[in-house]
Amino acid sequence: MKCQRIRLIKELQNSHFFGRRMMSVRWDEENCDALDPACHAYWEKEDREGYRAFKIKQLGQRGFDLLQVRAYTPKLADEKMAEIYYRSKCRELKLIK
Repeated sequence: MKCQRIRLIKELQNSHFFGRRMMSVRWDEENCDALDPACHAYWEKEDREGYRAFKIKQLGQRGFDLLQVRAYTPKLADEKMAEIYYRSKCRELKLIK
């Protein structure tokens, strides 16, 4: 897998456009991007507008607007559902049996 910003194969982190505290999109794949640590820090701290432009290009304006609506729609944490979701994604990616 490659960093979605610079397209090089590197160590990757999961970046959330809308932070993890936004429980309504914490597990939303459209809110997540694979970034190397330097790109993750750059878009998070130095170039939020660049990250926003990337997300709009990635999702389209309508898709970005819908993600934003989901992000600001309150939702309580459901730890059991989060675990079920996480395990299913790991199985899908063949990280666990």
